[in-house]
Amino acid sequence: MTIGIDASRAIRAHKTGTEWYSYYLIRELATLDTQNQYIVYVDTDVPKDFFSLPQNFSFKKLRWPLPFFWTQGRLSLEMLFHPPGILFIPSHAIPIIHPKNTVTTVHDIGFFLHKGYVDAKNIRYLEWSTQYALKQCKKIITISQYSKDEIVKLLGRDPGNIEVIYLGYDTSRYTQPREEDRQSAQVTLGKYNIKKPFLFSIGRIDARKNLLTLLQAFEALKKDGWEGDLVLAGTLGYHGRDIIEACKKSICHDSIQYLGWLSEEEKIHLLYRAECFVFPSVYEGFGLPILEAQSCGVPVVCSNTSSFPEVAGTAALFFDPHSSDDLKEKIFNLVSDYDLRTSLVAHGFENVKRFSWRKTAEETLSFLLKD
Repeated sequence: MTIGIDASRAIRAHKTGTEWYSYYLIRELATLDTQNQYIVYVDTDVPKDFFSLPQNFSFKKLRWPLPFFWTQGRLSLEMLFHPPGILFIPSHAIPIIHPKNTVTTVHDIGFFLHKGYVDAKNIRYLEWSTQYALKQCKKIITISQYSKDEIVKLLGRDPGNIEVIYLGYDTSRYTQPREEDRQSAQVTLGKYNIKKPFLFSIGRIDARKNLLTLLQAFEALKKDGWEGDLVLAGTLGYHGRDIIEACKKSICHDSIQYLGWLSEEEKIHLLYRAECFVFPSVYEGFGLPILEAQSCGVPVVCSNTSSFPEVAGTAALFFDPHSSDDLKEKIFNLVSDYDLRTSLVAHGFENVKRFSWRKTAEETLSFLLKD
């Protein structure tokens, strides 16, 4: 069988959730499957530091003169003249021309319910492309039971054709810190002039991530005498500049740092030294940073909505994302109670055992080849 995979996201330099999903899935499939032939479609040159692929995998660069519509334009042309036996799109937007056996992953459909958190110019395409994919694809992957339930309830999709396959995390990199890891982490803290203790939150800086609620909770925490800092990291998204500007105008601005995009190594170093990891997002299809934090031995505070209880299990403190008072209380409980911190860390190490990219790839391959 020939399987085509859209890897245009996997080769991006600055990756977030969907990009990492594509990257690790291709990497694990390359070590897992020696029987099928793979065509890995890319829209630009493959980075030199990208992992090597075995002989049954081959990159195919599809040139396109425009900075947009590569999927609907160039990938569609490729499917018209050279369709693979199976086309797998790790994101929801399938090409308008596609093989009969096309499978896609719909990570979440939060933009149908939370339009205020998405740029208005993107909503129409998101809605059309998602509904088109759900209509055209006989089989759909999604990344949590929460997302599956939302797809069925809001868009009327047959639940029998939707497979829940959880994300994983890089078990070779996100591990309990050794002494040398702690020393390396201290170097990174020195690079950014970060002082302990600090709260850490990473993810795209946009409205959906609910960072203004975190800012309010942090200000209240400081008002009550907590002497730590708040460190934010991630690329700017929808209303991202407004959020950073609010941090600069905060009464606690001297205790807030925004680092922008971080390498994986730097992210891990900050997790190792953080007092706790805060993930205040209003909704997520999965919430991968929760697993990354838990695997590094960091206690987690996250919202009690969407997929978070499903992913974090019993290894997090949950708060109402619409209440900065609730978030402030949960953070205070965590930073002031050593036994609570120790318990959450231990539960976190147990929770992450449920997830791995190898497991994600095995279940994905089985689903792709399923009649």
